[in-house]
Amino acid sequence: MNRGDNMEDYPAGLFIRDYLLKHREGRPYDMWKEYTKLVKKDVKLKTFYTYISILSKLGLVEISRIMKKRRGRTYYYRLTDKGRSKEAEDVFARPMYYVRLMSEVKQE
Repeated sequence: MNRGDNMEDYPAGLFIRDYLLKHREGRPYDMWKEYTKLVKKDVKLKTFYTYISILSKLGLVEISRIMKKRRGRTYYYRLTDKGRSKEAEDVFARPMYYVRLMSEVKQE
Protein backbone atom coordinates (compact mmCIF):
# COMPACT_ATOMS: atom_id res chain seq x y z
CA MET A 1 0.00 0.00 0.00
CA ASN A 2 2.89 2.33 -0.54
CA ARG A 3 1.81 5.08 -2.92
CA GLY A 4 4.59 7.56 -2.24
CA ASP A 5 5.46 9.87 0.59
CA ASN A 6 2.41 12.15 0.62
CA MET A 7 -0.37 9.94 1.96
CA GLU A 8 -2.76 12.89 2.25
CA ASP A 9 -3.17 12.73 -1.52
CA TYR A 10 -3.90 8.98 -1.52
CA PRO A 11 -7.32 8.66 -3.23
CA ALA A 12 -9.85 6.67 -1.20
CA GLY A 13 -10.77 4.56 -4.23
CA LEU A 14 -7.17 3.46 -4.78
CA PHE A 15 -6.84 2.75 -1.09
CA ILE A 16 -9.90 0.47 -1.27
CA ARG A 17 -8.36 -1.42 -4.19
CA ASP A 18 -5.00 -1.79 -2.42
CA TYR A 19 -6.72 -2.84 0.80
CA LEU A 20 -8.72 -5.54 -0.99
CA LEU A 21 -5.66 -6.74 -2.89
CA LYS A 22 -3.81 -7.12 0.40
CA HIS A 23 -6.60 -8.55 2.56
CA ARG A 24 -8.66 -10.29 -0.17
CA GLU A 25 -11.90 -9.00 1.39
CA GLY A 26 -13.03 -6.35 3.82
CA ARG A 27 -15.79 -4.34 5.41
CA PRO A 28 -16.17 -0.68 4.49
CA TYR A 29 -15.83 0.21 8.20
CA ASP A 30 -12.43 -1.51 8.50
CA MET A 31 -11.21 0.11 5.30
CA TRP A 32 -12.36 3.52 6.53
CA LYS A 33 -10.62 3.13 9.92
CA GLU A 34 -7.32 2.16 8.31
CA TYR A 35 -7.58 4.93 5.69
CA THR A 36 -8.25 7.69 8.24
CA LYS A 37 -5.23 6.58 10.28
CA LEU A 38 -3.07 6.53 7.16
CA VAL A 39 -4.03 9.90 5.66
CA LYS A 40 -4.54 11.62 9.02
CA LYS A 41 -7.58 13.60 7.94
CA ASP A 42 -11.28 13.51 8.70
CA VAL A 43 -13.08 11.34 6.17
CA LYS A 44 -16.70 10.39 6.74
CA LEU A 45 -17.60 6.71 6.94
CA LYS A 46 -20.47 7.37 4.53
CA THR A 47 -17.84 8.24 1.91
CA PHE A 48 -16.58 4.66 1.99
CA TYR A 49 -20.07 3.20 1.72
CA THR A 50 -20.67 5.49 -1.26
CA TYR A 51 -17.39 4.43 -2.90
CA ILE A 52 -18.20 0.74 -2.40
CA SER A 53 -21.64 1.26 -3.93
CA ILE A 54 -20.17 3.03 -6.96
CA LEU A 55 -17.39 0.49 -7.40
CA SER A 56 -19.97 -2.28 -7.19
CA LYS A 57 -22.08 -0.64 -9.92
CA LEU A 58 -18.97 -0.36 -12.06
CA GLY A 59 -18.36 -4.10 -11.61
CA LEU A 60 -15.07 -3.69 -9.73
CA VAL A 61 -16.10 -5.05 -6.32
CA GLU A 62 -18.70 -7.55 -5.20
CA ILE A 63 -20.11 -8.93 -1.97
CA SER A 64 -17.98 -11.85 -0.81
CA ARG A 65 -20.03 -12.81 2.24
CA ILE A 66 -22.75 -11.58 4.56
CA MET A 67 -22.51 -12.03 8.32
CA LYS A 68 -25.81 -12.01 10.18
CA LYS A 69 -25.75 -10.17 13.49
CA ARG A 70 -28.33 -9.47 16.15
CA ARG A 71 -29.10 -6.21 14.43
CA GLY A 72 -28.82 -6.43 10.68
CA ARG A 73 -26.02 -7.76 8.56
CA THR A 74 -22.37 -7.03 7.88
CA TYR A 75 -21.29 -7.11 4.25
CA TYR A 76 -17.77 -8.04 3.19
CA TYR A 77 -16.50 -7.10 -0.25
CA ARG A 78 -13.81 -8.40 -2.60
CA LEU A 79 -12.41 -7.37 -5.95
CA THR A 80 -13.84 -8.87 -9.09
CA ASP A 81 -11.53 -10.05 -11.88
CA LYS A 82 -12.19 -6.72 -13.58
CA GLY A 83 -11.27 -4.89 -10.35
CA ARG A 84 -7.96 -6.76 -10.07
CA SER A 85 -6.89 -5.80 -13.58
CA LYS A 86 -4.23 -3.12 -14.06
CA GLU A 87 -6.60 -1.19 -16.35
CA ALA A 88 -9.04 -0.67 -13.46
CA GLU A 89 -6.56 1.39 -11.43
CA ASP A 90 -7.62 4.66 -13.08
CA VAL A 91 -11.28 3.90 -12.39
CA PHE A 92 -10.50 3.35 -8.70
CA ALA A 93 -8.64 6.66 -8.61
CA ARG A 94 -11.60 8.58 -10.13
CA PRO A 95 -14.81 6.54 -9.80
CA MET A 96 -17.14 9.56 -9.89
CA TYR A 97 -15.73 10.58 -13.28
CA TYR A 98 -16.56 7.15 -14.70
CA VAL A 99 -20.06 7.19 -13.22
CA ARG A 100 -20.72 10.54 -14.92
CA LEU A 101 -19.21 9.23 -18.14
CA MET A 102 -21.48 6.16 -18.04
CA SER A 103 -24.58 8.29 -17.42
CA GLU A 104 -23.70 10.55 -20.37
CA VAL A 105 -23.31 7.53 -22.63
CA LYS A 106 -26.69 6.17 -21.52
CA GLN A 107 -28.38 9.50 -22.30
CA GLU A 108 -27.11 9.54 -25.88
